[in-house]
Amino acid sequence: MIASFQCSDIKAGVEANRLLAHRTRPGYMVKQTNIPGQIWRKGIGLMFGVAAVVAIWRVWPRERLLTAVATPIVQVAVGREEICWLSSHECLLVTADHEPGYPGVRDPSDGLAHWEGTVDLLDISTHTRRPLEALTALFKREMAVPLTVPENLHASSGGQWIRWDTHAARGTMFMGRVVRLDGTHYRHWDLAPNGIIEFQQTDFFLDAGHLVCMSPRQPIMTVLDLQDPTRDIKYSKLTDTQEVLTQYARQHPVFHHGEREGEDAITITEYRTQDRMQEVLANGGQMRAAPQPLQKLTRKLPKDATIVACKLSLQQNTVYHLDCSRTSTLLTWLHRLLPTFTSTPKHTEELWVSRAEGGGMHEIGHVPIPTDATGQTVSPPDGLESFLDDIQWLPDGKHVSFVYRGMLYVVPAEPAK
Repeated sequence: MIASFQCSDIKAGVEANRLLAHRTRPGYMVKQTNIPGQIWRKGIGLMFGVAAVVAIWRVWPRERLLTAVATPIVQVAVGREEICWLSSHECLLVTADHEPGYPGVRDPSDGLAHWEGTVDLLDISTHTRRPLEALTALFKREMAVPLTVPENLHASSGGQWIRWDTHAARGTMFMGRVVRLDGTHYRHWDLAPNGIIEFQQTDFFLDAGHLVCMSPRQPIMTVLDLQDPTRDIKYSKLTDTQEVLTQYARQHPVFHHGEREGEDAITITEYRTQDRMQEVLANGGQMRAAPQPLQKLTRKLPKDATIVACKLSLQQNTVYHLDCSRTSTLLTWLHRLLPTFTSTPKHTEELWVSRAEGGGMHEIGHVPIPTDATGQTVSPPDGLESFLDDIQWLPDGKHVSFVYRGMLYVVPAEPAK
């Protein structure tokens, strides 16, 4: 055993001397592991990776859900409620107790002898809602046997006067109506004498105490003094109406018409306010020459979008209600990368806003349109034509209200700079 032990020691010594001689040869370098350097390089790579992900995240298009950017206000009775904004924080809620009737639909046997409902004042800044008893009583008294709910409500500057239309549930009687918010100084006038609906009047509030009615019939213009009917002024000549329109033009120098051009574009035509009476006469067949527009601009809609409706504010901004069917950018990119990857289009209803001439157009937000198992879009609830309903400008021209799934919302809606 001693010999064996000594032999192994001798072999180990020989091997050690051989390795030492090998390492001391010229040109030999010992391989060393630089752990701090490797950590540093990996850290730099990780930082670049994170920066790339952040950059892609910032530029990648993201969903802008309308309900996420809008403020919910109050639940409303869909199909039975009319909304009229008095200011940027107050609105009227006119609620009917039953579904409205339409000409030729209602029958005396159904028991709907007259309008029944309530008129409330809603303050969205204080979240208070109070009934307007005098105005409710007026609606019940004056909208009789049987009439639809008030239509096309709008308020004067300052919100002290309310203007609306109504018509009989049977027959062709159309009436214009105006009243003070406290229920006093009620006025009404015939909009379509002898059932000639195409001769409906066009009107606007000249100021807080006067309403201007324009018609192709004589008198062509009537300025209603809302405080004193004996001081109404009637005009029969086009030249006599210019002073009134010039006064209105000081605050509203132009007016616009929006016309659909197919399903993917809309044309905005701009006129001088002083030519508004001439346009009414031309449309009513009383003049051959229509006024010349200041400009006429066609606005192309976003890709894969069709127009549902558009509305212009007094501040000359336009809100567009669009129906869209498109595939997301991410899914499109994946399909290009992997042709076998398939994707289904996403259906949405969207609100966009721009200046009247089309500049500054951008999306406010959208809501998804649900689909069934076959991929077909589902019809809106409550018999509505679209999921977004009753889209209105607030008086400040900076916000838009809409109703979605029975909830009234308000959303900022200023065009991009």
